[in-house]
Amino acid sequence: MGGAGAVYVDLPLDDPGTVAVAEALLAEGYRLAGIAPRCIARDDERVTEDALRFAAPAAAVDLAAVVAEGALGERLLAVAAHS
Repeated sequence: MGGAGAVYVDLPLDDPGTVAVAEALLAEGYRLAGIAPRCIARDDERVTEDALRFAAPAAAVDLAAVVAEGALGERLLAVAAHS
């Protein structure tokens, strides 16, 4: 990764192709990193859209040290732990 701490990929939540790309990323070793609210710029009337964020960290991540906020955060952490 050329000295990068991690590589991130943001996929738009409302795009029908997101599922196929997400599965390919997971197969390549990326991990679910969470939901990034309003982070993708749009060219239409919507200003931004939410994204499903994936990461390929350069080093192992200690998921036991991650603190998740709320029920959604707990569910995302559980998915990340099994991906």
